[in-house]
Amino acid sequence: MELNDIKMIRQCVGLDRKPFAYFKDRYAFWLIAQKLKQFENDQLSMAEIKKSDFGFLLNKKEVKNFSATLKGKVISSNLLENYWPTAYFDFEWELGSWGEFISRHRKDAWLQTSRPGFNLVLRLNFSLQHDIPYYNLLKPIEKIGPFGNDDHPISKKRNTLAWARLDIDLNKNELLIEEIQTDWLREAKTLLGIFQEMEQKKEDPNTHWAFNEEMQSDFKRFKRYFTQVLKPYYTICYEAMLLSVLEFSLNELGITNIYMHHFDTGNKLKDLTYCKPPKSLYTKLPRSFGFTLTQEPPKIIAEYPYLKKMIRRSKDLRWYNLQL
Repeated sequence: MELNDIKMIRQCVGLDRKPFAYFKDRYAFWLIAQKLKQFENDQLSMAEIKKSDFGFLLNKKEVKNFSATLKGKVISSNLLENYWPTAYFDFEWELGSWGEFISRHRKDAWLQTSRPGFNLVLRLNFSLQHDIPYYNLLKPIEKIGPFGNDDHPISKKRNTLAWARLDIDLNKNELLIEEIQTDWLREAKTLLGIFQEMEQKKEDPNTHWAFNEEMQSDFKRFKRYFTQVLKPYYTICYEAMLLSVLEFSLNELGITNIYMHHFDTGNKLKDLTYCKPPKSLYTKLPRSFGFTLTQEPPKIIAEYPYLKKMIRRSKDLRWYNLQL
């Protein structure tokens, strides 16, 4: 993308701290609702949904629990979109940018963009639901905290759970998900493992430098934060981030044609020999949302001169695609 395109989108959308709420399997409710809107009367029977190409979404645990409470056998999009359990996670969306334009593209492989230029970043930031106990228990010294990485496209103002880097062409009605990632959950789990290993070696975890240089806390309070505050986020982080992308694409940009790299394809196009992402993010996650594999590349990739040759030479490149 051109930087001017990102600036235009950010100005038009005007999205800075838009609330976003999530509960486990909410993406299944949302996807079924979008499908139902394509039918007359905006509803289908349970039997009709089961026979459809999106019937697999009814097998999600929370959808099963919800459907068991229905008195009738007909489901409407309105019914699904207005369902909320008593407990859910509060987040905030924030937009940013990532990248730079270098004419010899492979010299900027560390930026991990498929084509030269910039990506729009959609951040999923924590709300006070997380931040109040986080600050009370860990008392971070630096603004970025012990689990952030300012070499990545995280927020400079708020605590970022996860982000997605997006390549977008409004004229082509295409959005390509370049990356979904979280530093926060990975770094917290790594730090916990270090502390637990120190305990096993009969060493005092409280002597670790992190308690002096990154947070004014101790191991007992860290464990309390991890188990009582942070642990639930591990079950919903990536599905909440991917749903954020889909909602943003459809509701804010009007884009209905969504692509995501297959694991092998993304690594090849972005020249990722080392530091490869978790494979499940680019295999299991899109499949759980109903993305289908295709060898037909996004136009924004297929029509870019540098990548045309690579696509022509390679017979095994694949992408996940979802039509909203």
